[in-house]
Amino acid sequence: MPLTVLNYHSIRNDGELPLSVTVQEFRWQMQFIADKGYHGVSLEEGFKKTGKNKKNRKEIVLTFDDGYLDNYTEAFPVLLEFGFTATFFVTVDFIEHNMITWHERPEQGAAMSWGNLREMTLAGMCVGSHTLSHSRLSEIPAAQSMRELSESGAVIGERLGTQVLSFAYPSGDFTREVMEMVPEAGYAMAAALALPPGIVEDRYSIPRTGINVRDCRWRYRLKMCGVLGTPPVNQMVKLGRIFNKKN
Repeated sequence: MPLTVLNYHSIRNDGELPLSVTVQEFRWQMQFIADKGYHGVSLEEGFKKTGKNKKNRKEIVLTFDDGYLDNYTEAFPVLLEFGFTATFFVTVDFIEHNMITWHERPEQGAAMSWGNLREMTLAGMCVGSHTLSHSRLSEIPAAQSMRELSESGAVIGERLGTQVLSFAYPSGDFTREVMEMVPEAGYAMAAALALPPGIVEDRYSIPRTGINVRDCRWRYRLKMCGVLGTPPVNQMVKLGRIFNKKN
């Protein structure tokens, strides 16, 4: 895919999560995109335009994973301010229970509601699937992986009254066998992070560049331009552990 695809998680000011971005920095990043003449778009919108006017296109794809409540309270208003759209990949269990389960404190893991997501879709945002339970799909039986894929899209579509076209692999973890299940589950595209060895980029393995609290402004500029990418998943996990020990 010839577009730069950025990946966010939580937008918050406490700095406690290694994959978060502060509200102030997120707004600066969106302003930077706008000032450079780019337009922030959803993965669906960017994907539809693949192959058209590649040299002249000025778009950056914006995606958010997991379903943090601050995506609605903090990121959504900024996107509206700049006239940007984005794709929000949500885990069904998190939305059903308004909680992202791996956080020790409830306020860290507050998740969006279906009402929040309905409001966002009415405003032009897209909602994609991030499975039912955020399981690592390469580590569970194939039948369970297919259930995570197909049922999550069905639930989201039913709750929001929309067609769910996109999927994002939890933790960026997938194999060729998992990737082949994605179209069978009814998706038109799938987002990854850094691609696993032996996997080439296509519509079901769209690489994304992660943006997080460690990215100062010069690093963000390089990432937005595609100079710096996302490290492999195992390296991201290691960096997260180091961050948590220091904080």
